[in-house]
Amino acid sequence: MLSWLTHRKRLKRSAQALYGSIVAQAREPQFYARNGVPDTMEGRFEMVLVHLFIVQNRLKAEGRVARSLSQAVSEVFVSEIDSAMRELGVGDLAVPKRMRKVGEAYLGRLQSYVDALADPDGSVLPAALARNIWAPEDDLDLSSGSATDQKADVEALAAYVRAASTQLAACSYDDLSAGRLDFPVLK
Repeated sequence: MLSWLTHRKRLKRSAQALYGSIVAQAREPQFYARNGVPDTMEGRFEMVLVHLFIVQNRLKAEGRVARSLSQAVSEVFVSEIDSAMRELGVGDLAVPKRMRKVGEAYLGRLQSYVDALADPDGSVLPAALARNIWAPEDDLDLSSGSATDQKADVEALAAYVRAASTQLAACSYDDLSAGRLDFPVLK
């Protein structure tokens, strides 16, 4: 009779484990020290969104079976961001406005990356990553040396996203739901 309650608790534990793996990977120093992702709150937030996309996209491939886990991971993400804002001193009246912006960013990034990953051209994903992770005013004009470095960083991150998506496609649903994710090394 109360099996739905134990199922819900198990689902929440799975979502927390999966989200923990996402955050751990997003915090890997290689993204910031070697590949130019800004080591700021915004840069780290964007890397969480990139990894959240990779995992959510993988869960989507499981179809109906993974729908509730995917939703639970989204709920953990929202809860963690809400808690982080409050810890940073954002007032109770401002949190809903900021959470709405976070929600819009989250959904926008997910859709942008889904579309970019599906594009056969291959140039859409680097452009989406550059637009979201690096400041919009940072132009990828190749006339300066630092822009060339940034373009290489963007291309490396796009290759990483593709490789991570491919690698997670081979990951079993049981491993996913247990938070056992095998991400590639960023080159």
